[in-house]
Amino acid sequence: MDKKIEWYLPNHNGAEPHGPFSQEQVLAKLDSRELELDSHIWGVHFEQDRWMRIFELPEFAALLEKYPEVPT
Repeated sequence: MDKKIEWYLPNHNGAEPHGPFSQEQVLAKLDSRELELDSHIWGVHFEQDRWMRIFELPEFAALLEKYPEVPT
């Protein structure tokens, strides 16, 4: 059985982080520009106990702008 991934967002007041959020809720926050791709996020499934930027995560890689390939 797959473990449901839960995401947490930092609380800039230094209190407990906001969450948990589902991936769909994080995507909605990105769509509404409440979050940016360089915002910090933490997932319960992370192997390291550190915050990461959204753009660093494979779960959100499809949201990154693709640059055209340029022949060299």
